[in-house]
Amino acid sequence: MAGKRNYVAEIQDRRIRVATPNQILLLFARLESLVRELDNAAALSDELVRYFPVGMVACIETYTRLMIQDLVDWGEPFSDRIDKFENVRLEMATMKAIHGRRITLGELIAHLLPVSNLDDVKRALGILLDSDVIELVKESLAKSPADCEHRSIGIGELIQGVEWSFRLRHMYAHEFPAASSINRELIDESVRFAALFLRRMDEAIRAQRFPDRGSTPDELERYSAEELKARTDDLDEWVATINANLDDEDAGRLNAAQSAWRVVRDNTAQLMADFEARGLPNWRTVYNLAAIELTEHRAEEIRVVSSLGF
Repeated sequence: MAGKRNYVAEIQDRRIRVATPNQILLLFARLESLVRELDNAAALSDELVRYFPVGMVACIETYTRLMIQDLVDWGEPFSDRIDKFENVRLEMATMKAIHGRRITLGELIAHLLPVSNLDDVKRALGILLDSDVIELVKESLAKSPADCEHRSIGIGELIQGVEWSFRLRHMYAHEFPAASSINRELIDESVRFAALFLRRMDEAIRAQRFPDRGSTPDELERYSAEELKARTDDLDEWVATINANLDDEDAGRLNAAQSAWRVVRDNTAQLMADFEARGLPNWRTVYNLAAIELTEHRAEEIRVVSSLGF
C-alpha cells in the first residue's frame, strides 16, 4: 500500500527545481520558443512533431498552477473564495507548515487542484476570479488591436485548440498510438490556437488582478511604475523595521544584502524585458512588471526573516 503523500515535501522539492521568481515570464518565453519551433516543423520527423501538444499542455498546466498560487497568495478578494473548492482538505502537518511559512497557502492550493483539462482550468481560475474564464478570454480577444492578425479568430476556435491540445497530449504521452502517420495540420492549428488562448487568458486575468491599471500603453506604463514604487517602498519599510531590532553588525549585513538584491532585481528585470519586448514601445511596462514580481518574491523572503523573531 502506498504511503500518505507528503505535500509539503513535494512543494519544497518543486521549489528547488524551478528556483526563479519570474516563472510566468519565463513560461511565456518558452511558449514563444515552442511556437517558433512550430514554424520549422516541416523539417522535423513525425516523432518530434508529436511533442508539440505535450509542450503546449505543459505550458497551460504550469500557467494555471502558477496563477492559482499567485491569486491565493495575493490575498483578498481571491483568497476569500478558496472555501468554494471541493475536496481540498488540510491536515494538521500541512497547516503547521503554512503557519511556519515553509510553504504558502497558494502553493498548497495550486498543488492540490487538478488541471488536466480545460474544464479543470476554467473551474479553478473561475472560482478565484469569480468570473467565467471563457467570457474573460472572449472579451480580451475582442479588445485586441484592429490590425492584429488574430482579430478574426473566434473564441470557439481557441477553445477547440485547447481541447485538442489536451486530447493529443493524452494520446501521445499516455496511449502511445501505434499509427505511424500524424495529422500535422491538426497539431499546428491546435497548438497555435491554444497558445493564443493562453496569452489572452493571461491578459484577462491581469486586468482582473489590476483593475485600475488603465488600457492605453501610457496608462499601463504609468500604473506599473506606480505599483513598482509602492511595492519597493513597502519592502524598504519592512527591512527598516527589522533593522531596528538588530545590532549594527547584523543591520549592516542585511542592508548590504538588500543593496545587492536591488542590483540583481534591476538587471534581471532588464534581461526579461529585453527578451520579451526589446525595441517595442511597451519595454518599460514589461520591465516594471518583471521588477514587481521580483520584489514580491523578495518580500516573501523578508517575511521569512521577520518570522524568525527579528
